[in-house]
Amino acid sequence: MQPVKTVKLKLLLLALLATVNAQRSTCLAQGSLIPPGAPAPTMLALSQMEPRTPISGQTVITSSGSYYLTTNIIVSSAGSGIAIGASEVTLDLRGFTISCTDPIDQQVTVAGIQIGVGLSDITIVNGHITSGATNNSAGSVSGTGFPNGIAYATNPNDKNPPFNVRVANVSVSGCASSGIILGMSNSVVESCTVQTTGGYGIEAASVFHSTALNCGDAGIIANNASDCCGYSLGASGVIASQTAANCYGVSTNGDGVDAATANNCYGYSFANGDGVNAGYSANNCYGYSAAGGNGLYTSTAENCNGNNNGLGIGLYANDSAIGCFGVAGSNTGLFCSGAALNCHGDSFSETGLIAYYSATGCYGSSYTGTGLYCNGPALNCYGYSNSDTGAGTGMIAAMAENCFGESLGSGVGLNVSDTASGCYGYSASGVGLEATTANVCVGSSYQVNHNVNSY
Repeated sequence: MQPVKTVKLKLLLLALLATVNAQRSTCLAQGSLIPPGAPAPTMLALSQMEPRTPISGQTVITSSGSYYLTTNIIVSSAGSGIAIGASEVTLDLRGFTISCTDPIDQQVTVAGIQIGVGLSDITIVNGHITSGATNNSAGSVSGTGFPNGIAYATNPNDKNPPFNVRVANVSVSGCASSGIILGMSNSVVESCTVQTTGGYGIEAASVFHSTALNCGDAGIIANNASDCCGYSLGASGVIASQTAANCYGVSTNGDGVDAATANNCYGYSFANGDGVNAGYSANNCYGYSAAGGNGLYTSTAENCNGNNNGLGIGLYANDSAIGCFGVAGSNTGLFCSGAALNCHGDSFSETGLIAYYSATGCYGSSYTGTGLYCNGPALNCYGYSNSDTGAGTGMIAAMAENCFGESLGSGVGLNVSDTASGCYGYSASGVGLEATTANVCVGSSYQVNHNVNSY
């Protein structure tokens, strides 16, 4: 008789063998290995792999679709390098160049790429348009090349621009008239460069990350411009009818940046234009004018800096100014028609800071004129006139509280037409403080006995 342990071990082995056999029988139960027929072809047709139309020379596009260049194109006959005459067209330049060798005075070519008026849904990307035009001064061009780089009409007064047009990653140089002109009807220019034109640089509804330099007319014209640079020899560097953000504009004969709202912009004018002209508001902007314009002109200014080295005002705020600085050589450093808060104005010969409504926490200084002038109440302000030989007043205000006015000449340190409270005035050779009513005030003068005048 076998031991119980041996019997149990045999039964366990039998059970395992039964399981293995069942799995093997399942794995071996497969279908036929003979293929049902010959394999079907899987290759794509050429039109499926590249569903676009190649272009290798001057072309007129008359049908919607996608097109691409296969080589550089040199234009030497009448017409355009590529004329787009249909809507819903995408043109990929694929890094190639469209160039022109015609003398500008012959005007036999129209544009590197011409877009028909009234078309829609056009995209042009990735390439170059080059010409040999040079811009010696505003409106004076010579050499060879296209009148326009990319344009929608030969007539600048055409009122039917294409709709929904996008141009991206294209460079244009040396055009007798304009660089990229798309009109303002839902058009976009992105990451493009224009160098040397006789007229406009870039015109589109929206312009982003683009540059237009050495333009005879405005550098960049848009409804909205962002991260752009425009340099004009004859008009404004950057013009934005709505908003300019992070833009840099330079002009030799107009405004550096001209926008309804300017944010984080820098504008420079060599002539009588404003460095930055923002009709509605300017935020974190810097404007400089070298002649008769204002360094920065706007309605509401916040954290802005305006500088004028000619006859204009450093910073002109037609409504209010907050945290701003203005400096001028021969005019007012900072002028505010409304309320000025925490502002600073400097002038060499005129008033450093003028605030017609009120001034709070402000500082104004002038070398020969009045340091700070406020037609309303002034709170916690300081006005300083630096001339030791002139009669400039340190500070003038209708009412003053906790203010300090100082004159190093014969002018009044602090002059208050109504009430002065908690104020201090000093004059080197004039009256320290003058006020109709003075409460807890101190006036001192180096030479005049009556240091505080109340009248």
